[in-house]
Amino acid sequence: MAGIHLWPSMHIALSNASVFVDYSTESNFTDHRITVSLIDIDRNVTVLFRSLPSNQSEGSLEFNCSCFLYAGNFRFRLEQKHNLGVSNRSAIWWWSPVLHVHWPTFHLAVDRGSNNRSSNDFRIGVYTNDNFHPCSSSKASTLSLDVSYLEQVQVGRNTFEKVQNWTRHNITVVRSQHVEMPCASLLTERGYIQISLRSPHIQQDIKSSGPLYLSSIFSYKLLVDNIYKSGCEGAVTVRRIAPPCTVTNGKVLLFKEESNDMAVPSQLAFNFLTQGENETEFNCSIFDPGRN
Repeated sequence: MAGIHLWPSMHIALSNASVFVDYSTESNFTDHRITVSLIDIDRNVTVLFRSLPSNQSEGSLEFNCSCFLYAGNFRFRLEQKHNLGVSNRSAIWWWSPVLHVHWPTFHLAVDRGSNNRSSNDFRIGVYTNDNFHPCSSSKASTLSLDVSYLEQVQVGRNTFEKVQNWTRHNITVVRSQHVEMPCASLLTERGYIQISLRSPHIQQDIKSSGPLYLSSIFSYKLLVDNIYKSGCEGAVTVRRIAPPCTVTNGKVLLFKEESNDMAVPSQLAFNFLTQGENETEFNCSIFDPGRN
């Protein structure tokens, strides 16, 4: 019986698997043309078109991973055109069942940049499941990783989001990777980023994450010169490691720890750190004997 059938009925976009089609046409015509088309039924778009030899009224076809670059619902259409005369033509077509194409399961994670702990850079981890095997075709090799830098701005009683900057990085489709992200815009405590993994073939987010407040994800750290063995000579340097891509003003306070555990530590001195400063010094003369 004439018709067209496919297997499997589900497919993972960007994976290295193939979809197979079995077809059969009416064989009682000698002058005819046979074509198979892949139709995106969500957008009513013909994705690809394949002509078949006229002497092959039935057979099997393989459509490899380069044919399925994005998620959606698709059907194959088998069309047989007959020449009945000089100006008389007719066509018969058959439709396959729906092929459901899904995106792989992606996971996004944010971490400090690998080059320098004190750097403003950060990196984004892009992961898929262990059983995902990416398509080796160059057509399916790239996705875009978009990062938006936003700030919450309050005007009167109204709060709105202001886009500070936006960057796009093309990445290859692999099972696991880290993408280094140079900071494109410094953010305050009210600022955050949004991450989107997108396909160049369709205006659709594959995966998104946000709002991500870097000042909450990563903690502030203070590094103090080790003077326990050498003793304090001149000054003690205190370095602040801030969350990546953030800017704040504040001060570093020096306390004297009291011998009584219940007593509140007494403040000895403080230094301001203005925007862009991550290091300050305390003169050794400020320190009291004991623990500071």
